[in-house]
Amino acid sequence: SQVTREGCHGFRGRKATCVYTRALRIKAFAPPLPRRWFAPSHRANSERRPDLPREPRSKSPATCISWGHASSDLDFPHSELRAALATACGYNARVNSALPSFSQLHAALQSGELSPLDAVEQHLARANSNSGRNVYIAIDRERALRDADEVTRRFAGHGKPALYGLPVSLKDCFDLDGFVTTAGTRFYAQHNAPAREHSAVAARLKEQGAVIVGKTHLHPLAYGITGENPDYGDETQPRDAKLLTGGSSSGAAASVQEGSAVAAIGTDTGGSIRVPAALCGLAGFRASIELAHARGLWRGGVHLSQAFDTLGWLFRDLSDGPLLASALFGLKIPTTDRKSTRLNSSHITI
Repeated sequence: SQVTREGCHGFRGRKATCVYTRALRIKAFAPPLPRRWFAPSHRANSERRPDLPREPRSKSPATCISWGHASSDLDFPHSELRAALATACGYNARVNSALPSFSQLHAALQSGELSPLDAVEQHLARANSNSGRNVYIAIDRERALRDADEVTRRFAGHGKPALYGLPVSLKDCFDLDGFVTTAGTRFYAQHNAPAREHSAVAARLKEQGAVIVGKTHLHPLAYGITGENPDYGDETQPRDAKLLTGGSSSGAAASVQEGSAVAAIGTDTGGSIRVPAALCGLAGFRASIELAHARGLWRGGVHLSQAFDTLGWLFRDLSDGPLLASALFGLKIPTTDRKSTRLNSSHITI
């Protein structure tokens, strides 16, 4: 057992060195973010440090309370302090309201009772409702509303596709025409040009009638399962500022939990859909490796590991998974009674 432990420690040491080297490489090119507004008295520990020159504060209430950049010389605020400040700012006033279910929204859009424009407008009102206001790395509300209006015109008089008018979010490791793909790092944000065309995933979503409301936060380079990000702030759950969403599909989970998206595109290499789904009380669907590759859906996407990366969804109710999987991958899902739950030798129905 001693040999086993030493071998394990050696592997972990090599892995830590690899991660540390990559972090240094990114940090060397990424400028530090501005120091947060927390005064020294708000530090998590009581260690005395020399007084630092204070920056002028805005008179408006502060709302961004995500952790500072790794290069900041101020300590990170304690999680309970961050939660108290977030509550005082009323960040979760909209989040605690009841959210319509996927099936209700889908039925209303398909029947014409609700228009895509109204649906998207309602969901955009909840965007970035977590404590760090960082569910989305990029969001253009006017563009999302124009896209919703365009969906209505494009499918007028025609059969409505599966995702007609549904507001969904896209993990920021896939190209979206006109947006820079950051993969969760300032380095790529500063060095990548805006995408000239949609990634295969974004194009598939639009083909199915979905409206992409924005590009979501992720663990840097999708290389981690916590949702902590020194460049864009750590991703806290919209319903509880003391809890992280998990990652790397951190913003995807937060967008569904807060109700700015009815479903979210995520990726999973070693748990990046499964972990945030579990921590945020959501459902997660991680497709097999070949399913996305065979359909060319990784075109325009940033890989962590081509041999292990998978594509999938985060959403609120497991019974909505078949429709989402069918829309994204073109799978034929057998029609079943949604209220029944049974297990047989061929498939599971919910």
